[in-house]
Amino acid sequence: MPELSRRRRTGAPRATLALSLLAPLWGCAAFRSGHLPEIPRWPPEAEGPRKTIAVSSAPHESQGRGGSLLTEIHLAAIEAFESSGLFASVLSGDRHAADLRARIVVRHTGKWYHPLHGFFSGVTLFLIPLTAWDEFEVKTQFLDDRENVLGTVELKERVTLWVQTFLIVAAPFRTARSVLKATHRDLFRATLLEALQTGILGSPVVPAPPPVRARPGTP
Repeated sequence: MPELSRRRRTGAPRATLALSLLAPLWGCAAFRSGHLPEIPRWPPEAEGPRKTIAVSSAPHESQGRGGSLLTEIHLAAIEAFESSGLFASVLSGDRHAADLRARIVVRHTGKWYHPLHGFFSGVTLFLIPLTAWDEFEVKTQFLDDRENVLGTVELKERVTLWVQTFLIVAAPFRTARSVLKATHRDLFRATLLEALQTGILGSPVVPAPPPVRARPGTP
């Protein structure tokens, strides 16, 4: 009995020490699904006269932060349109006179972890990870000054949030806030690139062929 009780006394501090060492190692990091096409360069190259465009965000479907989310996404759209260098001016709202219009509809869905899952994850100090996700589907319709539809671009991207032990290294560089902000921005950058490549915003942009290298010994 004395030996057993001594083992229990020494075992408890060891378990406490192990838990105390694991506690500072857990972290929270966000990752993107990769649905969006790669954005090789920004701003894009384009020729021709620059036109004015009015950008508006229509009512959308959202789970959770309806009004604030729409504001964040609308500001991301304005930033992308302005930084693209494709337009003479970018106007916010649908009441302005402009050469072009971009009407945006956003559908936001998401799923948070189950409370029971959260309990077990907390008990194990996040050795069992917690996950949650947000998915954004963006539909942008481009129109001319006579309300004729020029074309529509639809894109989506998902952001998954992980809370787990040993993610402390990635946590400072992949905060949910920064990843969501970059996702909103890239949704509209990719939208404009596709609108260029498909000719919605003028003549289709054909990538320049790679330069041909002369063979050794040829003039």
